[in-house]
Amino acid sequence: MTLTRLLEINLQLIRDEDDRGLQLAERVWRLQGAPSEAQALTDTIERCLRKCTEEGIPYPPILLKRKKQIERGAWLPRTKSDSGSSDSLASEGNPNCPRCNGSGLVLIENGSHATMCECNKWMRSPRLQ
Repeated sequence: MTLTRLLEINLQLIRDEDDRGLQLAERVWRLQGAPSEAQALTDTIERCLRKCTEEGIPYPPILLKRKKQIERGAWLPRTKSDSGSSDSLASEGNPNCPRCNGSGLVLIENGSHATMCECNKWMRSPRLQ
């Protein structure tokens, strides 16, 4: 599981200038124990936003949007028990891919970079919500 997958971020809509902020957010999220519970996730996203600001890296606006949506209860991350239907798993890629777990990205250098997975999930359009 990656932060972008948990937050259901469509990577095709991410601008190039937001890529560094997303990579930093991924690292912070992993260092915080990869939380998926609403309160812990909003705290971690807030920490990501502050870290980006401290380091002078523009943060992706989707992080702030998801944080506000979670706080209002307008959006919640799906847990494994929520996404038990086969059609939701099929639209997110092959969860059996040993390299990317269906995200289409393989993290390298301790999660500071990512490369495209050989399963070619990155070529398929992610589900829009």
